Amino acid sequence: MAANVRFCGSPDPPYNQVIGGKSLSPALVAECLAQPFFRGPHDPSGLGSLRDIDTNAVAAAAAMLHTFDDGVFARRNNQEGYKEQKYHCQTYARETMVYPVNRNLDFLRAFAVLLVAGGHSLAFFGFVAPLGPVQTYYIGKLGVYIFFVHTSFVLMQSLERSPGAYAFFIRRAFRIYPLAILIIVAVASFHIPQATISTHHFNGWQWDSMDLFANIFLVQDFSFRVPILGQSWSLIYELGMYLFLPVLFLVARSVNRAVGVYFLALLASLALYHPILVLGYPVVANFWYFAPCFLSGVVAYQIAKTKQSKLPAFWWPIFVLVITLLYSAAETHPVYAFCGLLGLVIPRFEQITFRPLVQACHYIARYSYGIYLTHTACIYFAFERGARLPLGVRIAVFLALLVSVPVILYHGVEAPMIAFGKRVSQSVAAVSPLPTDPEFCESGICTPS
Repeated sequence: MAANVRFCGSPDPPYNQVIGGKSLSPALVAECLAQPFFRGPHDPSGLGSLRDIDTNAVAAAAAMLHTFDDGVFARRNNQEGYKEQKYHCQTYARETMVYPVNRNLDFLRAFAVLLVAGGHSLAFFGFVAPLGPVQTYYIGKLGVYIFFVHTSFVLMQSLERSPGAYAFFIRRAFRIYPLAILIIVAVASFHIPQATISTHHFNGWQWDSMDLFANIFLVQDFSFRVPILGQSWSLIYELGMYLFLPVLFLVARSVNRAVGVYFLALLASLALYHPILVLGYPVVANFWYFAPCFLSGVVAYQIAKTKQSKLPAFWWPIFVLVITLLYSAAETHPVYAFCGLLGLVIPRFEQITFRPLVQACHYIARYSYGIYLTHTACIYFAFERGARLPLGVRIAVFLALLVSVPVILYHGVEAPMIAFGKRVSQSVAAVSPLPTDPEFCESGICTPS
């Protein structure tokens, strides 16, 4: 077992099993976890808690890596065959590996979507004036900025496990588009006003078939078409950043490189934003404006892979709340400073352990995409269409919709489409989920169960 591997906790029963004739001891699993593509982003010396991961997947991958270490590949005379089988072994290991749940990222994602929903709720009820030093108008935007940092951090992890850029793009398409298309088509079909928010009223634009087409493909801003679902604007920039993330994954391979790329993007943003805006290309200008936000997540990903001292977990929620309040109270709004600071500190904290908070954030984070896309409709039906109902009833209806609709959409649309996208990406990338070479699969190690 590698000297720097920290094996924490007693293994669950699935570790103590035999796969392909190999007895999987805790030491063997820990040896497997020492491989670079098994290291958790927040714990470079190991995965911290083995209970946070899919034990069967790790056990199967451990058996394969054990076979590799025994020299099955090394005995091959064909060097190209050796390289090919090693590639398939590592690909399968990455594919079956499940990152440990990063509880701090769950908190960050949950906090972000609640900021967006809270900001839109305040706007609907007319709370647009400052609440003390806090500029309520910026609360929703802050949630989106946090999403940008969080998304690039998580997707860098996804690229680490992905067999290639094509597979990455396919998975992201099946992750983003199905639910967005469903919501946009539903809003358009039932003429639900969801474009903008004013006090106690939602507004919708008159749209035509080209507007609908542009909104379905999430290019409405680029094609200068009217929006149907207001909050979908952020998905446009997120999809644009997807095109650059595989390149950034290859270029920004260390903290220094990631920081260097971040500052180059920052300088480009400062230099290009206003000239491009003046030329009449606001979407391109905004893309450069948001680029440093996404790159802050790339910096966080690289910092997370280094050994470093950790701050107490207790301070993580407090820190996020404080910098959010400070940013919303600033006279000017330096988005670069906010996102840059967030990216620097994400990996600096121990994982939160307060069980009620952990569980609440985990469930909110899981359903956050559905919450993001449907929360304005929940506000509309509960408070505008139900304006004559008693306030208590309206609040109850709003909470019921806000909880139930994203859960139904996740299990009915999101999760199946994510799984389907994974299968399609494996097929298109021509990556076999299990190597089939007889010598490699001796003792049935690689035989699907």
